Amino acid sequence: VAPGTYEPQMVAMQYLEGTGIFGCDGYRVVSNISAELLFGNASLKLPSNISARPFPLFRRIPVSIVDVNLWVKLQPGPMYWDAAMNAWVHGSKHLVNAPVFIDVWDKIFSDGEYTKYDWTIKLDVDAFPVPMRLKEVLRGYTQHPSQPMYMQNTAADVYGNFLHGPIE
Repeated sequence: VAPGTYEPQMVAMQYLEGTGIFGCDGYRVVSNISAELLFGNASLKLPSNISARPFPLFRRIPVSIVDVNLWVKLQPGPMYWDAAMNAWVHGSKHLVNAPVFIDVWDKIFSDGEYTKYDWTIKLDVDAFPVPMRLKEVLRGYTQHPSQPMYMQNTAADVYGNFLHGPIE
């Protein structure tokens, strides 16, 4: 969750409603600052029945802190041959955020909380999972816990990584 963006407020609202990741069996927010700094900002626009200083309410949200800059570059994609233009051109621009995701996954692995569950899923803040449907979809893929498994959802990025998208 990137501080100073719409993300802390979105997470706070999902927490209040028990939706998004907060409808899952377990959850953890990953950011580069603590829960107190992330959710303690009085400028969060919350429903009127929630106090203007919401941090005590959100203290229960587990936040894993990664020592990484969450702001990444927007760069053109790899070169490809465009037959219509009869030339090599750069692919569309995209965020070069695979290194951030790698640091996040390293933190998730070092925390070890994931070992309590059959599946661990990385979601962007604005991805909205429906946990019961997700469980149903993944049920057919569950295997022995000592055999790691992942589902590839895209091709490699400019670094050769396969970590992309709002859900991993």
